[in-house]
Amino acid sequence: MAATMLLVAAVIAALSVSAVSQAVLSARAKDVRSADEAIAAVQRVSIAVRDAYAHQAHTVILQNRTHLGHYQEALHDARAALATARPLLRGADLETLESIALGLEALDENFTTSLLPHVEGGGAPLAEAHDRALDLIVEAQEGADRIAAHLEAAARTAEAAARVAERWTVALQLAVLAVALLLSAAVALSVDRTISRPLLGLEAAARRLAAGDLAARVTPVRDDEIGSLAHRLNEMAVELDLREKRLLDAERLAGIGRLAAGVAHEINNPLGVMLGYARLIERRDDEAIRKDARAIVDEIARCQSIVGGLLDLARPHRLTLSDTDLAALAQEVAERMGDDRSVEVRARGNVVTAIDDGKVRQILHNLVQNAIEAAPTGAVTLDVDGDDPEAVHVRVRDEGPGIAPELRPRLFEPFATTKAKGTGLGLAVSASLARAHHGELALVDTPSGACFELRLPRALRTPAHGASHDGPPSSAPGGSA
Repeated sequence: MAATMLLVAAVIAALSVSAVSQAVLSARAKDVRSADEAIAAVQRVSIAVRDAYAHQAHTVILQNRTHLGHYQEALHDARAALATARPLLRGADLETLESIALGLEALDENFTTSLLPHVEGGGAPLAEAHDRALDLIVEAQEGADRIAAHLEAAARTAEAAARVAERWTVALQLAVLAVALLLSAAVALSVDRTISRPLLGLEAAARRLAAGDLAARVTPVRDDEIGSLAHRLNEMAVELDLREKRLLDAERLAGIGRLAAGVAHEINNPLGVMLGYARLIERRDDEAIRKDARAIVDEIARCQSIVGGLLDLARPHRLTLSDTDLAALAQEVAERMGDDRSVEVRARGNVVTAIDDGKVRQILHNLVQNAIEAAPTGAVTLDVDGDDPEAVHVRVRDEGPGIAPELRPRLFEPFATTKAKGTGLGLAVSASLARAHHGELALVDTPSGACFELRLPRALRTPAHGASHDGPPSSAPGGSA
């Protein structure tokens, strides 16, 4: 921007220099023309005066009046030339011209009063009148020469000044042109660095995105219009990447759903029969047999739980929304889950929002159960934060060993678990239920233990209290408890 402003200033300076130089040159040229016009006018005066004297001389020599008419014309021309020259002269030159005018009138008076009467047979002595006429004509000629010499010198001075001004004009214009060229190069480099290269970077990133490389990003991101465009492109890339992952998750879970439906159909009935026989065996008197039967019942129940979890994960969630106090719901879950453990609930702000309380209760149940199992003797807390105008946040913290780094990337994927008897479906189902509310379930970094945050947006509303809302199909990004 600075280089551009300097370039504009240089162009304006060049135009200004050209304008001023042109004005100076025009003024000098005008001075030369004025001097030339004045010289020509003075020369016409000199010629006309000499012509008048010549006709006086012819009249005297011929001793007749044949040249008298020509004399009158020459005298008229001389007076006209004097009138033309007067506006063109100043100062001493004008005074000299007035002296020539007086000499012309004296010459005419000498002719009419002395020379002309002698021709007609009388008047003053001829030699004396002729000498006087000659003196007057010499004075007029010398005056005209002085004026012409002075004007010639002024014209030459004006010409020299014009040449100097022209040289300075050319030099200044060349200097300004050089500066403008340098600034143009600087502007070109600036445009290349600030516009062309960033735009090429945007084009390259867009091409990579179009080719399927969703990791493409534009760097560095600047604080201007192009930077804003790059930021939006990066946001779009992030959103595309996230949507692709969700799409892949949805496709994978759709496969799980089909598998779960087949499993439920093929396994649930045999499991039910096995469970019935196992319970009959539990009634026998032999304690060892009853013990084995109870183990069979527990394993069958675990198999049924896995099948039920798969079905929960795969099927779309139909929500029944109602305005719910999340602090009261969290307190209810804490009281039911705590038993002989203390589960602390803390709340602040506006914690009422529209949710499916049964589905959110299931999420909180899974999280609190995981926290209790992770920290059998440590504290478990539920923080319900309603200060955010866009969403309500519920954080479940424990003082257990935390989540292993290698498990974090797939924490919300089905069957990811660290528990010996865990199904790995609890967090996956919980994340699916959160997304059905257009919310999010995420692991939050903490110095110790584990902290899961459930974010439920306030914008999720229905036309009527208690109306139904179909959530998206389950597609968890990960985990279990």
